[in-house]
This record gives sequence, structure tokens and C-alpha cells, in this order.
Amino acid sequence: IGPAETALSYMKSKDIDKFDFVVRVNKSHLNLKQYTDRLGTRTDILFHCCYPDPIVGCEYPNEDALIEQKNKYVIYPYDLPHAEINFWRCLLKFRRINFFKLDKKYFNDIVKIYKGKHPTTGFQALSYLLHQDLKELHITGLTFLKTPYIDGYRDTHKTPEKINEVVKKSGNHNPDAELELFCQLIENRKNVFMDATLNQIVDEAKDKC
Repeated sequence: IGPAETALSYMKSKDIDKFDFVVRVNKSHLNLKQYTDRLGTRTDILFHCCYPDPIVGCEYPNEDALIEQKNKYVIYPYDLPHAEINFWRCLLKFRRINFFKLDKKYFNDIVKIYKGKHPTTGFQALSYLLHQDLKELHITGLTFLKTPYIDGYRDTHKTPEKINEVVKKSGNHNPDAELELFCQLIENRKNVFMDATLNQIVDEAKDKC
């Protein structure tokens, strides 16, 4: 479950809470109290960039919220020596939650084929999950920056225009390249289910190929 407002229209909380694992990205765990009937109550796994900047980063995780949400793991997916200090700061700062650094293989395998500088945390979460042996994978709230963020996530740059302006200025991410790779990852996958907006985005991307 990502930070796009499309997450509000996919399922109700009671349905989300029935899944074995609920995975969220970056600051998404902070929106649950605001939307108790739509986003579920758990964050079993949180993929987080550990970069404490509210504009180009995601602020630190909220330890109290994650404990309340029965968090099992916070996963740092990057393999960037110059930025790894942020992961270690989180590891030392938050002693009541479990931080893990993902095997660098997952990051480096993406970088080899990525048409950009660094893949987003959201795409790395998707890539990792799509490489696991899952009975079902449901995806919502991830739209490759083509729709607005949910209220309260990043209100300073909520619209696709503002989001992409910030992304372009930072020079780090390439959402169109990530969408292309995502389409390849889900090709012929019968166990992947997406919200209506992401389905449409994927269909339109395939038509352009």
C-alpha cells in the first residue's frame, strides 16, 4: 500500500487486515489514523528510505505508530555508501522496532537495468515482493507519480505536477522507467491484483510499447 490517494478506493480496512502481511512505503504508516476505514490497521513491513528530509526524503519513521500497527520489520532497500549513515542512525535511534538492510543484490540488480540514478523506495518494494513466492500480491496506492498523494502525506507537493517537479529537480528518480520495468515484472503473472487506476496506467503503458 503506497501513498497515492488511489489507496482509499481499493478496499476497506477490514479486508486489508485479513491479509497475511501488509506492506507500506515510507510515510504511508502515518496516514492510518486519518483513514481508519480505508487503509487498515497494520503495517507488518515498512520499506523506508531512512532519509530525514520532508521534501526529497520521508522523515524518520514514527516508532510509536509502528508499534501500535504491529510492525515486524522496517526495511532499508538501498545500497548507497554515501547515504547508508541514515540507516545506521535509524538503527540506533529507534530501539523498539526492527530495522534491516535488504541484501544489496536486489538494489544492484535494478540499477543494472534502470534508466535513472536511483530507483524509488516504492519501486524497490514492488520489485522485492514480485521476486517472492507469494500466493497473491495486491497493489494499491502506487501509481508511478501519475496521481496525487493522499492528504497528509506530502501536502507541499501533492499533485503529479508538483511531485514530478521535485523529482526532476533532485535528479534521482525516473518514474517512467520504473513503470516500464514494472510492466515487465508483472507480465503473465496471474497472482498480481491491482487497483483500477494502476491497471489503467499499466494498460496505457503497454499500448505505448
